[in-house]
Parts: sequence; structure tokens; C-alpha cells
Amino acid sequence: MEKKKGIWLKYFIYVSGILSFVVFVSVRFNHLPQAIVVDGIEDHGELYHITYIDLFAQKIEDKIHFRERLYDPRRDINEAEILTFGDSFFEFPLEKPFSLRLADTLNRTVYHANSYYVMEYLDTVNYVKGPPKILILDVVERYFPYLFTEKHRLFLNQNPRPANDFYSKIFLEDAERKYTVFLQKSIFTHYLYSRVNTLKFNLLGYLPSQVPKYSRDPLMGFYHETVNDGVTSAYYEWEDDDIREMCDEILALKNALKKEYNLELLLMPMPNAYTIYRNLINDSGYNNLLPRLYKGLGERNIRYIPLMDAFLAVDEMVYHGTDTHWNKKGQDIALKMVMEALDSFEKVTANN
Repeated sequence: MEKKKGIWLKYFIYVSGILSFVVFVSVRFNHLPQAIVVDGIEDHGELYHITYIDLFAQKIEDKIHFRERLYDPRRDINEAEILTFGDSFFEFPLEKPFSLRLADTLNRTVYHANSYYVMEYLDTVNYVKGPPKILILDVVERYFPYLFTEKHRLFLNQNPRPANDFYSKIFLEDAERKYTVFLQKSIFTHYLYSRVNTLKFNLLGYLPSQVPKYSRDPLMGFYHETVNDGVTSAYYEWEDDDIREMCDEILALKNALKKEYNLELLLMPMPNAYTIYRNLINDSGYNNLLPRLYKGLGERNIRYIPLMDAFLAVDEMVYHGTDTHWNKKGQDIALKMVMEALDSFEKVTANN
């Protein structure tokens, strides 16, 4: 009996050692090795990757997993006919990127930069002033105060690059995050982790703070930044002076782009999912940020795409229920409106 116990203990030590080594090595990569990631987990929307609760485990329909990008550093931005700037709405990885669809539809070259900081980016890549072109800037509703008000300004580092030296690989500076990712996504721990979270939700109503509100029918989760007490929230009460400041800063950007680079700004304010679907949670609170911005932009002759009005006018869902991004229907509407705006711009340019 003692001999058998010793054998089992030896096996346990061996397995524990191997598993510890796998964990130690895996978290040294920027991304978990695909071989130990649960199959199909990346097909889920981001709300599942926040909660790991079965309710949000619906896979994105008609997924594409597009990895082609339009800001290849080897390409020359000066050769592009249209420039697009913005965030993950233009690059949602489970659908064909918006900028690529625009390029294919118009049969033109489009250069996309995953950045809000247009002037800084153009200076960095040595953009040369030339014939007039359109620059489309996508800004999600909740980030307008960060980008266009002085008192709330925040540098949004959208593409952090982890250190790549030997020391940082051995002594992880973001160890807690990487071990958490391993716990959530690895084939060794994902099932248990998601079972525990789902049980806590079913029995106690537990939800992570990042998704404080949701609807079951239809399924729709709401990101915490849009329903909290901060400046990104739909409940934050903006003064008229704040709205004026935002619009004036956008006007300054428009004028700088025209003067320095001969680029015409086309702004696409992207509504938060809450702005479109707040009725799903019987919550009528909304600060009317986008309608007030639309009014101010119009008064300053700033071209913009009124997506909120278009999204509210259709019965079909335009956002994924388990993700904060638009679905193909929402993207289709935006693409049609952008093409109409480009056509209008070209007619005005031709007449001048």
C-alpha cells in the first residue's frame, strides 16, 4: 500500500511539474500559444471574455476572423486615396474590417490607422500635403470627452507594446493579467473557471463590474463605461459650454487638417449600444450627447455621419448582443452613409 501511495505521489509531482512548466512558459508570450487555448473560444463576443458566464457564450454569427490590415507599415500612406482613423469598430476582428469593405466597394486604396490622434500620426508617418482627400474619423460616443475636452482629456494608448527584453520575459511586469488570461482561456482551467462564474451568476446574480446591466430578450449586455457615474456614461450631465468646447475642438481639427494636409474631415460619431438599446433595460436616462453634438457640428459646417438616427430607424439589431461592436447590419448602414457622403464631397470638389 505504501509503495502504491509513493507511485501515485510521484506521478502527481511529475504532472504538477509539467503543468507548472507549461504555465511558466505560456505566460511569457504576448498571446497564449494556440495549442493550449480552448478551441472556438475566440468566436465569442467580448462580453463573454469579460464575464465567462454561459449567458454570454453565444458565438458571433457569420464570423470571418479577418486578419488583413490596411495600416501595414511598409505601405505608403501618401498613395492612399482615402484615409480612415478610429478604433475597434473599424477593425472588429470577427467581421471584414470596415475600411477594407470601403476599399473593395469603391475599388480605391484606403489606408487605415488604429488611432484617434490624427495630427500626431500624420506627422509621424511624414504625410505630404497633396490633392484634396477625405479623412474619415470614427470616434465612439463615450470617448468624446476624453478627446475633445480639456478637463477630461486622457491619452488613450490604444496599441501598447510590452517590453521585449530578457528580464521582462522572466520577471513579468504584468504577471497578474497574464496568469488570469491563462486561467480563463487555457484547456486546463477554462471549463472550471466558467462553471464557477456561471454558478455564481445563476445563484447569486453575480456579474463582473464591467458588465453591470444586461437584457435577456433580446440578449444585450451594456459596458460599464456607458452606465456608470463617470464622464463616459449616458447619465453624465453635460453643460452647454462642454458641448461647445467639444465642437470647437473638432472644428480646430478640421481646420488644421485642411491647412496642413489638404484633408477634408468626415466625422463618424459611433453611438454606444446603450444609446440605441436603453429601452431593453427599461432605462430612459440619456444625456442626449449625440443629438447635441450633431447640432453643434452642423452649426460649424463639419461633415458628420448621423449613425444614431439611422440605427434607431431600423427594426433589426445593429449591434452584437454579446459584444459592444456593431454587427454586419450596422456596418452595412454605415458603409452606405459614408459612400453617400463621399459622393457628395466629390461633387462639391468637382464644381470648385
